[in-house]
Amino acid sequence: EQFIGSDYNPEQLLSNKEQAEIIKHISDGLPEKQRMVFVLRDLEELTTDEVSQIMEMSVESVKANLSIARKTIRAKLIKWRVDDE
Repeated sequence: EQFIGSDYNPEQLLSNKEQAEIIKHISDGLPEKQRMVFVLRDLEELTTDEVSQIMEMSVESVKANLSIARKTIRAKLIKWRVDDE
């Protein structure tokens, strides 16, 4: 699994401190389960199984919440970039 999207390089994104702060801000606005799954899986780099155990959720629920969180963050990043230009 990759961060944000299948064609997105996390090193490019996180190499810029400002963009990292924006992602943090966006993720803070996610519903609690989505935010925790996103942070644990993509920022803390835990496995899906580890996140499942920590969150006491099924692997399927972790994957579903992660997918929604990534889509939301991706959409808000795109909007931010358009608004910033």
